[in-house]
Amino acid sequence: MLLYILFNIEFVELMGKFDELLTRERLRSDPRLKYFTAAVPSSKGRHSTADKDIDSWYKKKCIVCGNESRFSGTVTRAHLVVGVSSPEYNYKEFNPPNYNTSLDPNCSKNFIPLCGTKGTHGCCHDAFDKFKLTIIHNVLLNTYTCYCFTTDDELMKYHGKILTVHENHSPYKRLLAWHARYAISQNPEYVQKHGGIKNVEQLLNIVDASEDLESIGETNAASSSGGTTA
Repeated sequence: MLLYILFNIEFVELMGKFDELLTRERLRSDPRLKYFTAAVPSSKGRHSTADKDIDSWYKKKCIVCGNESRFSGTVTRAHLVVGVSSPEYNYKEFNPPNYNTSLDPNCSKNFIPLCGTKGTHGCCHDAFDKFKLTIIHNVLLNTYTCYCFTTDDELMKYHGKILTVHENHSPYKRLLAWHARYAISQNPEYVQKHGGIKNVEQLLNIVDASEDLESIGETNAASSSGGTTA
Protein backbone atom coordinates (compact mmCIF):
# COMPACT_ATOMS: atom_id res chain seq x y z
CA MET A 1 0.00 0.00 0.00
CA LEU A 2 2.83 2.36 0.90
CA LEU A 3 4.59 1.67 -2.39
CA TYR A 4 1.34 2.39 -4.24
CA ILE A 5 0.97 5.75 -2.45
CA LEU A 6 4.59 6.69 -3.11
CA PHE A 7 4.23 5.74 -6.78
CA ASN A 8 1.16 7.94 -7.16
CA ILE A 9 2.84 10.88 -5.43
CA GLU A 10 5.82 10.51 -7.76
CA PHE A 11 3.52 10.27 -10.79
CA VAL A 12 1.59 13.42 -9.79
CA GLU A 13 4.86 15.31 -9.32
CA LEU A 14 6.05 14.08 -12.71
CA MET A 15 2.84 15.21 -14.40
CA GLY A 16 3.25 18.63 -12.73
CA LYS A 17 6.73 18.95 -14.24
CA PHE A 18 5.37 17.73 -17.56
CA ASP A 19 2.67 20.42 -17.51
CA GLU A 20 5.25 23.09 -16.70
CA LEU A 21 7.41 21.91 -19.59
CA LEU A 22 4.51 22.04 -22.06
CA THR A 23 3.58 25.52 -20.87
CA ARG A 24 7.15 26.65 -21.39
CA GLU A 25 7.02 25.15 -24.88
CA ARG A 26 3.80 27.13 -25.58
CA LEU A 27 1.81 23.96 -26.15
CA ARG A 28 -1.23 25.39 -24.42
CA SER A 29 -1.82 28.48 -26.54
CA ASP A 30 0.36 28.67 -29.67
CA PRO A 31 -1.83 29.45 -32.73
CA ARG A 32 -0.05 26.76 -34.77
CA LEU A 33 -1.75 24.10 -32.70
CA LYS A 34 -5.13 24.74 -34.32
CA TYR A 35 -3.96 22.99 -37.50
CA PHE A 36 -3.58 19.72 -35.60
CA THR A 37 -7.03 19.48 -34.04
CA ALA A 38 -10.08 17.54 -35.18
CA ALA A 39 -11.94 20.83 -35.68
CA VAL A 40 -9.90 21.77 -38.76
CA PRO A 41 -12.17 21.83 -41.87
CA SER A 42 -10.36 19.51 -44.27
CA SER A 43 -10.24 19.75 -48.04
CA LYS A 44 -10.66 16.50 -50.00
CA GLY A 45 -8.84 17.54 -53.17
CA ARG A 46 -6.33 15.34 -54.98
CA HIS A 47 -2.67 16.28 -55.17
CA SER A 48 -1.62 14.65 -58.43
CA THR A 49 2.05 15.73 -58.51
CA ALA A 50 2.64 14.95 -54.85
CA ASP A 51 0.80 11.64 -55.16
CA LYS A 52 2.93 10.55 -58.12
CA ASP A 53 6.16 11.62 -56.45
CA ILE A 54 5.43 9.84 -53.16
CA ASP A 55 4.30 6.67 -54.92
CA SER A 56 7.37 6.71 -57.17
CA TRP A 57 9.86 7.32 -54.39
CA TYR A 58 8.48 4.81 -51.91
CA LYS A 59 7.02 2.23 -54.31
CA LYS A 60 3.76 2.34 -52.36
CA LYS A 61 5.45 1.15 -49.18
CA CYS A 62 4.65 2.47 -45.70
CA ILE A 63 7.57 4.53 -44.39
CA VAL A 64 7.08 3.11 -40.88
CA CYS A 65 6.22 -0.58 -41.19
CA GLY A 66 7.11 -1.19 -44.85
CA ASN A 67 3.69 -2.83 -45.27
CA GLU A 68 4.65 -5.56 -42.84
CA SER A 69 1.70 -4.64 -40.63
CA ARG A 70 -1.81 -6.07 -40.69
CA PHE A 71 -2.63 -3.50 -43.41
CA SER A 72 -0.17 -4.82 -45.98
CA GLY A 73 -0.88 -3.61 -49.49
CA THR A 74 -2.88 -0.51 -48.55
CA VAL A 75 -0.76 2.63 -48.50
CA THR A 76 -2.00 6.21 -48.57
CA ARG A 77 -0.33 9.60 -48.48
CA ALA A 78 -0.82 11.06 -45.01
CA HIS A 79 -0.88 14.85 -44.56
CA LEU A 80 1.53 16.37 -42.07
CA VAL A 81 -1.06 19.12 -41.81
CA VAL A 82 -4.42 18.80 -43.52
CA GLY A 83 -5.48 20.81 -46.55
CA VAL A 84 -8.09 23.31 -45.42
CA SER A 85 -10.90 25.24 -47.07
CA SER A 86 -11.51 28.02 -44.56
CA PRO A 87 -10.11 31.59 -44.48
CA GLU A 88 -9.40 31.12 -40.79
CA TYR A 89 -6.86 28.42 -41.65
CA ASN A 90 -4.58 30.10 -44.17
CA TYR A 91 -1.25 28.74 -42.85
CA LYS A 92 0.04 32.24 -42.08
CA GLU A 93 1.63 30.93 -38.88
CA PHE A 94 3.73 28.54 -40.98
CA ASN A 95 4.81 31.12 -43.58
CA PRO A 96 7.20 34.09 -43.67
CA PRO A 97 8.10 36.05 -41.62
CA ASN A 98 8.05 33.11 -39.20
CA TYR A 99 9.86 30.80 -41.63
CA ASN A 100 12.27 31.20 -44.52
CA THR A 101 9.98 29.67 -47.17
CA SER A 102 6.26 29.62 -47.89
CA LEU A 103 4.34 26.48 -47.01
CA ASP A 104 2.58 24.67 -49.85
CA PRO A 105 0.10 22.16 -48.36
CA ASN A 106 -0.30 20.44 -51.74
CA CYS A 107 3.36 19.61 -52.37
CA SER A 108 5.15 16.37 -51.52
CA LYS A 109 6.85 17.96 -48.49
CA ASN A 110 3.47 17.87 -46.73
CA PHE A 111 2.94 14.11 -47.20
CA ILE A 112 4.39 10.82 -46.00
CA PRO A 113 3.39 7.32 -47.14
CA LEU A 114 1.64 5.36 -44.39
CA CYS A 115 -0.31 2.11 -44.38
CA GLY A 116 -4.09 2.14 -44.03
CA THR A 117 -6.14 5.31 -43.90
CA LYS A 118 -7.61 7.69 -41.37
CA GLY A 119 -10.24 5.97 -39.26
CA THR A 120 -8.86 2.45 -39.76
CA HIS A 121 -7.87 1.50 -36.23
CA GLY A 122 -4.39 0.06 -35.79
CA CYS A 123 -2.81 1.27 -39.04
CA CYS A 124 0.11 3.70 -39.17
CA HIS A 125 -1.92 6.40 -40.96
CA ASP A 126 -4.65 6.42 -38.32
CA ALA A 127 -2.11 6.36 -35.48
CA PHE A 128 -0.29 9.34 -37.01
CA ASP A 129 -3.54 11.29 -37.44
CA LYS A 130 -4.51 10.54 -33.85
CA PHE A 131 -1.05 11.50 -32.53
CA LYS A 132 -0.32 8.01 -31.29
CA LEU A 133 2.62 7.92 -33.70
CA THR A 134 4.93 10.75 -34.64
CA ILE A 135 8.18 11.22 -36.53
CA ILE A 136 11.09 13.21 -35.11
CA HIS A 137 13.90 14.56 -37.28
CA ASN A 138 17.35 14.75 -35.72
CA VAL A 139 19.49 17.49 -37.29
CA LEU A 140 22.84 16.24 -35.99
CA LEU A 141 22.33 12.67 -37.15
CA ASN A 142 20.09 13.58 -40.12
CA THR A 143 17.72 10.79 -39.13
CA TYR A 144 13.95 10.42 -38.91
CA THR A 145 12.79 8.30 -35.97
CA CYS A 146 9.35 6.88 -35.26
CA TYR A 147 7.93 7.37 -31.76
CA CYS A 148 4.75 5.58 -30.69
CA PHE A 149 2.37 6.40 -27.84
CA THR A 150 0.02 3.44 -27.82
CA THR A 151 -0.82 0.13 -26.17
CA ASP A 152 -1.01 -1.52 -29.60
CA ASP A 153 1.80 -4.10 -29.58
CA GLU A 154 1.80 -4.26 -33.39
CA LEU A 155 2.58 -0.55 -33.71
CA MET A 156 4.95 -0.51 -30.74
CA LYS A 157 7.28 -2.79 -32.71
CA TYR A 158 8.25 0.33 -34.66
CA HIS A 159 8.84 2.59 -31.65
CA GLY A 160 12.37 3.96 -31.97
CA LYS A 161 12.79 2.74 -35.54
CA ILE A 162 14.97 4.92 -37.78
CA LEU A 163 13.03 5.48 -40.99
CA THR A 164 14.34 5.56 -44.54
CA VAL A 165 13.36 8.83 -46.20
CA HIS A 166 13.96 9.04 -49.95
CA GLU A 167 16.80 11.36 -50.99
CA ASN A 168 14.40 13.47 -53.07
CA HIS A 169 11.88 13.81 -50.28
CA SER A 170 12.33 16.46 -47.59
CA PRO A 171 9.22 16.62 -45.36
CA TYR A 172 8.50 20.00 -43.81
CA LYS A 173 10.57 20.18 -40.62
CA ARG A 174 8.25 22.83 -39.16
CA LEU A 175 5.24 20.53 -39.54
CA LEU A 176 7.00 17.44 -38.22
CA ALA A 177 8.13 19.52 -35.23
CA TRP A 178 4.65 20.71 -34.35
CA HIS A 179 3.11 17.31 -34.92
CA ALA A 180 5.67 15.83 -32.52
CA ARG A 181 5.09 18.53 -29.90
CA TYR A 182 1.33 18.01 -30.04
CA ALA A 183 1.70 14.21 -29.89
CA ILE A 184 3.89 14.52 -26.80
CA SER A 185 1.43 16.93 -25.16
CA GLN A 186 -1.52 14.59 -25.81
CA ASN A 187 0.12 11.51 -24.27
CA PRO A 188 1.37 12.39 -20.76
CA GLU A 189 0.71 8.84 -19.53
CA TYR A 190 3.60 7.66 -21.70
CA VAL A 191 6.11 10.13 -20.29
CA GLN A 192 7.08 7.89 -17.42
CA LYS A 193 6.92 4.74 -19.55
CA HIS A 194 9.33 6.11 -22.17
CA GLY A 195 12.05 7.55 -19.96
CA GLY A 196 10.41 10.24 -17.90
CA ILE A 197 10.58 14.02 -18.06
CA LYS A 198 14.27 14.15 -19.00
CA ASN A 199 13.55 12.12 -22.11
CA VAL A 200 10.75 14.51 -23.08
CA GLU A 201 13.07 17.49 -22.65
CA GLN A 202 15.64 15.81 -24.88
CA LEU A 203 13.02 15.07 -27.55
CA LEU A 204 11.75 18.65 -27.50
CA ASN A 205 15.30 19.96 -27.83
CA ILE A 206 15.80 17.74 -30.90
CA VAL A 207 12.49 18.98 -32.32
CA ASP A 208 13.49 22.61 -31.71
CA ALA A 209 16.77 22.16 -33.57
CA SER A 210 15.01 20.56 -36.53
CA GLU A 211 12.45 23.34 -36.83
CA ASP A 212 15.26 25.91 -36.72
CA LEU A 213 16.33 24.69 -40.17
CA GLU A 214 13.24 26.39 -41.59
CA SER A 215 12.84 29.15 -39.02
CA ILE A 216 14.18 32.67 -39.51
CA GLY A 217 14.53 33.49 -35.84
CA GLU A 218 12.56 34.21 -32.71
CA THR A 219 12.27 37.99 -32.98
CA ASN A 220 10.44 38.14 -36.31
CA ALA A 221 8.24 35.18 -35.44
CA ALA A 222 7.16 36.79 -32.20
CA SER A 223 6.08 39.97 -33.97
CA SER A 224 4.01 37.99 -36.45
CA SER A 225 2.24 35.32 -34.42
CA GLY A 226 2.18 36.79 -30.96
CA GLY A 227 4.64 34.17 -29.72
CA THR A 228 8.10 32.84 -30.39
CA THR A 229 9.26 30.11 -32.64
CA ALA A 230 10.60 26.96 -31.11
